[in-house]
Amino acid sequence: MTASRLGRELTVALACKIVAIVLIYVSFFSPSHRHRPTPADTAAFLTAGPAKSE
Repeated sequence: MTASRLGRELTVALACKIVAIVLIYVSFFSPSHRHRPTPADTAAFLTAGPAKSE
């Protein structure tokens, strides 16, 4: 395997990994997926009591 072919394969592998990381971030961690509770939501949660399991 020549040095240029190895470099090309490494570049492609790193590019694929970067694309995968960006896709995971956009799919699960982007700001559009964050829930911002309002004070009313927080008060309702705190006054509801413990959750009941069935």
